[in-house]
Amino acid sequence: MDSIHFASRYRWLVATQYWRLPRRFDEPVLDVGGGRGYFLSQVQAPFKIGVDTVVTESPLAPLVQADGRRLPFADNTFGHVFAFDLLEHVSDDRALLADVERVLSPGGVLWLSTPASHFTIFPGGALQKHLHRSWGHVRRGYSASDLVAQLPGNMKAGLFFCWNEPFYRLLYVPLKVLHLVLSNWTPCFVRCIAAVDARCRRKGTSGHLFVCVVKSGGGKA
Repeated sequence: MDSIHFASRYRWLVATQYWRLPRRFDEPVLDVGGGRGYFLSQVQAPFKIGVDTVVTESPLAPLVQADGRRLPFADNTFGHVFAFDLLEHVSDDRALLADVERVLSPGGVLWLSTPASHFTIFPGGALQKHLHRSWGHVRRGYSASDLVAQLPGNMKAGLFFCWNEPFYRLLYVPLKVLHLVLSNWTPCFVRCIAAVDARCRRKGTSGHLFVCVVKSGGGKA
């Protein structure tokens, strides 16, 4: 049985194949809100660790239980931080981004994804709102300007990538069912869906934003 959620597999494929997220890093990597640590398990780094409010059994990478707004690490510790599909779950997103900035070294890079401002799976407003609540979202998503406004003053968004994911959104419910009954086929299904989405209209505000944010003081990314 495939234990990795199909959404995590899909997001990872998009981030590495169609964005510019590396798989190898020369500096320490922190993953904030990364669940079992699937993303961390896919990268190489001299040191890597994840934090989440709940540490599950059988983690895929080293994890500690912590609040992303109060990270248990010294200033300037990490060269790279992941925050994939996290901000939409956090009421005080500014506080989280401020503490991420604190633990990033000068020139360090925050790699994040979040639903775009018009993220939609169900066309009906009531159904969409119910879905966001069931996912634990405190907001629907972000526009590029909304996201930039939350960043600390010494962090700059260096690369915006708007991924519209029409096929993924269309097949979200069937894919969820297939993952339950044919989970071993999930990786194949996800690869096919990502490939089709790559050939469709990529840009738009109904899917996800992928953003590369750089802390001032260095020349990375």
